[in-house]
Amino acid sequence: MENYKSISGLLNLEKASSKDYQILFVSSQFQEFITIFTALDLSNALLCYEDKVLDRFWESFETSSQVESYLLCDNGTIIYCAIEGNIIRQANGNEILSMCFNFDLGISDGLPQWLYDQNKEIIYPYIGNKFSKKHHSLVDFAKFFQQLYPSNDLMSIESFLQEDKHQKILIKSNTNLQLQKESLPQAGFVKLKVMDGLFEQNLDAFLNWNHELIGGLGREALFYEYHTGRDTIKLSGPLFKLMGFPLHNHTEIPAQDWYDLIYEGDKVVYQRNFQKSLNSTRPLVSYYHLKQKSGSLLFVREDTVSFHDSTSGKIYLFGTIRKVSDEKPNYEGDQIVTNDFENHLPGMVFSFTTNVDGEQEFTFISREVRKIFEVDDHTTMKSEDLMQRIHPDDYHLILAANKKLHENPQVTVTFRIINSQNQIKYLFCTCRLTDRYSKSWSGYMIDITYFRQLQQEVNEFPAYQRVSFDNSPQVIFQFDKEGTIIKANQTLFQKTQSENKTDYIGKSIHDIYKHNPVYPCLLEGLKYGYARYEGPFVSYLNSRNYFVNLTVKKLSLDNVFEASFEDITYKEYVQRILNDTAEISAHYNDQQFFDELVKLLSFKLNISFCIIGDYLEDEESVKTIAVSKNGGLIPNFIYTLKNTPCDRSLNSKSDGVTIIADHVADLFPKDLFLQDEKLKSYCSTAIKNKAGKKVGILVLADTKPMLNESGIINIVSILADRVGAELQRMRYEQELVSSQQLYRSIAENFPKGTVDVLDRELRYIYTEGSEYFHLGLDPKALIGTKHLSKYDEFTARRAKLKLEEIFQGQTVTYEITFNDQNYMKIGVPLRDEDGKVTRALLVTQNITVTKKAQIERERLIRDLSSHNEELQRFAYIVSHNLRAPIVNITSLLDLINEDNLADPTNLELIDSLKTSTQILNATLMDLIEVVSIKKQKLLKVENISFHNVVHNIEKSLFRQLQDAKAIINRDFQVEHINYVYSHLENFLLNFVTNSIKYSHPDRQPILNISTEQVGKNILITFNDNGIGIDLEKYGDRIFGLYQRFHTHVEGKGLGLYLIREQIRSLDGDILVESSVDIGTTFRIILKNLPLSKGSTQAVGQTN
Repeated sequence: MENYKSISGLLNLEKASSKDYQILFVSSQFQEFITIFTALDLSNALLCYEDKVLDRFWESFETSSQVESYLLCDNGTIIYCAIEGNIIRQANGNEILSMCFNFDLGISDGLPQWLYDQNKEIIYPYIGNKFSKKHHSLVDFAKFFQQLYPSNDLMSIESFLQEDKHQKILIKSNTNLQLQKESLPQAGFVKLKVMDGLFEQNLDAFLNWNHELIGGLGREALFYEYHTGRDTIKLSGPLFKLMGFPLHNHTEIPAQDWYDLIYEGDKVVYQRNFQKSLNSTRPLVSYYHLKQKSGSLLFVREDTVSFHDSTSGKIYLFGTIRKVSDEKPNYEGDQIVTNDFENHLPGMVFSFTTNVDGEQEFTFISREVRKIFEVDDHTTMKSEDLMQRIHPDDYHLILAANKKLHENPQVTVTFRIINSQNQIKYLFCTCRLTDRYSKSWSGYMIDITYFRQLQQEVNEFPAYQRVSFDNSPQVIFQFDKEGTIIKANQTLFQKTQSENKTDYIGKSIHDIYKHNPVYPCLLEGLKYGYARYEGPFVSYLNSRNYFVNLTVKKLSLDNVFEASFEDITYKEYVQRILNDTAEISAHYNDQQFFDELVKLLSFKLNISFCIIGDYLEDEESVKTIAVSKNGGLIPNFIYTLKNTPCDRSLNSKSDGVTIIADHVADLFPKDLFLQDEKLKSYCSTAIKNKAGKKVGILVLADTKPMLNESGIINIVSILADRVGAELQRMRYEQELVSSQQLYRSIAENFPKGTVDVLDRELRYIYTEGSEYFHLGLDPKALIGTKHLSKYDEFTARRAKLKLEEIFQGQTVTYEITFNDQNYMKIGVPLRDEDGKVTRALLVTQNITVTKKAQIERERLIRDLSSHNEELQRFAYIVSHNLRAPIVNITSLLDLINEDNLADPTNLELIDSLKTSTQILNATLMDLIEVVSIKKQKLLKVENISFHNVVHNIEKSLFRQLQDAKAIINRDFQVEHINYVYSHLENFLLNFVTNSIKYSHPDRQPILNISTEQVGKNILITFNDNGIGIDLEKYGDRIFGLYQRFHTHVEGKGLGLYLIREQIRSLDGDILVESSVDIGTTFRIILKNLPLSKGSTQAVGQTN
């Protein structure tokens, strides 16, 4: 960047009511420095704010239309930006901040600068620096700075950066350069800059010397700047208006282009004057013509001052160019020659002579001089006439100038006059001695009142802020600590269609706004430096009614205040109040809602009193629920209705709004409340329940008349419904509290149980009960939490299905297990006034003892049934299996030839006796084995490894498995169990041998054994691909005694019976699934039993 440059970019940011931010629009100018896609990107890029950047940024624009910050660019450099913003409130409650970022890219004079963040200890380089490295400590920066300027001592640089005493340090390598530091308004940030000390010193002195000539002398003036070594000229001001060319008001064009705009006949004089200004130390004035776009010539005056910078050798020219006339004057060289001096040099010109006594006598006075001093053309004007208009504080200036007439050939003075309307005018006067012998003087005056105002604006605001002030869509005026209006923007006069600014500027807010609704806000702003108001407003200039959002704030200047009016429609005004009411409703309930609402209405409507009360019909009075006085809460009270305007609202058959805009206290002299508070206006409406009965009242009352009756009526009418709904809800809640007291009484006397009330989201509204004591839980801590959160996933899912049935209007009963306790729950729906189910009442009873008794009872019944079955089986065995061999033996004994034991027939009979005896013995042994299972009481429980058990079985059946080519697959998700080893081994051994016995002839036997955890039990699954069993045919006999389903293999049909009895004896269970020609699956459910004493190791491995 060769020259000074600044650019602007637009960015729109939306803030939702949830405080979430969203970027709506980013103009392309930002792409030069930074990529912004989200609000977080913007938040991270804005420096000078410690935390909650966007919240603080938003707060700044609530009280100021302009803030300053530094933007962190993508390349790690920073750029200064002055940001103008306007907050626009949407009907949906959201807010949009429209911002204009004015980026200052600086002047590339080769001198670097940095921004030091003391909190993070980071030093950022400016975007215009040649060195873009970011430093993360002062030590790192000091080393870098010493490398940049080697003559400086490292310790002195560090010390300078750390201490607060010195603001400048000399850079020894160049005696004219200084490192300066400046603490910024943003806490913790310091600006570091290398400065040309000599240039700064000379320029300050130069500007002070030429203070009266810098800036322009009227609204139509152009400002320019030029220095040698540069081929461009910078211009600012109404370029388009004066020249007709579509140039920006702040622009930089080639110097040659400007020279080409000068009229050809004037270029020689212009060049001569230009050279003079380069070599002159005094202000110079020149006149010439400029070519407008339309082709016509514009006659202008140029005032030029120069400044010689001894350090750089450059010459700076500063000046103003302003319109004088559209006619071409006659001049020769640079001396104006005219027969009609007043026509060719319009303005306030004069000539006079002085005598030996120092008195002046005017010889010529232009019309403009007479006009400003209010003297007609026929009156002779003497110096005494002039003095009558001089401001008393400036007499000494005129007297001093008069003395200089005897000593100097040219005299200049600036002074003030006061006209007949008590308006102060600033005049700049200069005169030159034209004839030494006759003591004749000629001169001119310039009304610089506007310049003074403009100069004040320059001092108060940056240029871009002045533009924003005048062109802001909001009406803005400024006033001093006395309340005198000193300034107003163009928008104010445009909206009120007022042409004469003196009708407004100079007036006192205490006079023109004393009876206006905005007056208290203006007074509050004067007192505290900040105030806000939203509501009706009556314009002083056109007497029209508006609805406005007013912000009053104290400016950084001493004793200057600014009032900014955002014009809003009545509909938007009402909508904002409703949005604020909805916001309150979302955050507050019950009493807090009413408290916040009356404060809101009192503040928003600028009303003294806002009251919400319960109507006590039997007592003919109102019991207030919430009362706001001047925006603050006051204690509630009882208000007797007799002889009051509230009686009209509550006892009238009319359903409308009662409003008395003025003199309400006179109409109701017996109403002590109206009299004591000196109230003048009143508005109220009755609050009804759903049945149409009047149950409450909303009241607005004020110490001043109500100017906008229709608006107040509409607002009160709309809010009455909302207040009524909340009032009914609060009453319903109070009834619910009464119900809760009943629940509490039940719960406290309900043994080992709880009483719960849940909302539709299954959160606790109320819960109490003696069972919480046994569980070690605090019921109060559960309020607001979700009922299902304390259960495991399976229990929560099952309970949720039942609770959903309650909200469908059903009564439900279900059981759950929690903390090893069993509970029965009964749920019933609770309905509101509309019959809608809004809550669920849940009664819980601990049934663990009952459940255990039930389980024990079921076990006893099962055992009795089992014993009964066994007795039947024994009876069957005795009647069949034992009776047959015994009968056979008895018959054989009867056939033995006792007389001749050597009879050969006896040998055959004895063989038959042996066979029958063996059958009888086998049957008796089976019975003994069955009985032994029931008699085993002291069983040894061990920690058993499934891998070890299966390994032992594989060793025991090695030959059979090898011959059958059987494969055993294992999948043990649970590898150990506390059980009786002999039982477990017997189960699995029986399954494996059966799988081999009954394997399918056409395929290799494959056996799968797996384990898994199911609740507190262990499930063993045994699967084979054998010939299977027809369960439809034999399913009811599969576990019976002596049941066999295949005859091609030997067996007794006793194995599965014994397995089932062993499993059942330890509270287990067995299930079977089978399909013919596919295979069989057994599922065994076993308990993890308590270990016997001394059994701690996993067993199962054979020695």
